Amino acid sequence: MGECKIVRLGDVANFIRGISFVKDVFSNSSKDQYIGIVTTKSAQSYGIDKNNLRYIPISLIKQDKYLIQNDILISLANSLSLVGRTTFFNKFDAPLSFGAFMGVIRTNITTNTLPKYIFYFLNSNGAKQFFIKNANTTTNISNLNFEILSDLQIPLPPLETQQKIVEELETIEEEIKQIEGIIEQQKERFDSVLNTLTFL
Repeated sequence: MGECKIVRLGDVANFIRGISFVKDVFSNSSKDQYIGIVTTKSAQSYGIDKNNLRYIPISLIKQDKYLIQNDILISLANSLSLVGRTTFFNKFDAPLSFGAFMGVIRTNITTNTLPKYIFYFLNSNGAKQFFIKNANTTTNISNLNFEILSDLQIPLPPLETQQKIVEELETIEEEIKQIEGIIEQQKERFDSVLNTLTFL
């Protein structure tokens, strides 16, 4: 893998806090001059769930609160099993921002760090254990803050090695999707044959 150094997440990335807004201003559906807001419910591990976006007037959004390509969304307030869940933001069909229970990790381009590599690391068992150990947990909700996240230790190999790791993981993900598609087709085939028994 080449020489691998250990860095703090705060040394290779910037953190951006989500926006707070009152219930009176948000809508569950898109409107003219409104912008979609990513919430903990709409930020899933597989991507953005359009059906669970909230919308607020675009006039309330500052420039640094827009999502940009390669941002990593992270859930900062959730159940203990879900706090720290990340979503990699690639592209969307409209501008988006993100709510107060979410944060964005934006890698610093001057640090030879691939955003997708950081994203995958944040999904590792080591990172998840860090989230669980360091979250501030009340009765139902666990919270992470950027001060805690800054101290997360990350193994950072050379850029070329990061790229190889990312490519391998992306290939495996694609293979998993293909297998899941085959399984779904076979389930439908199974149900179809099973349902014909009703008419025998």
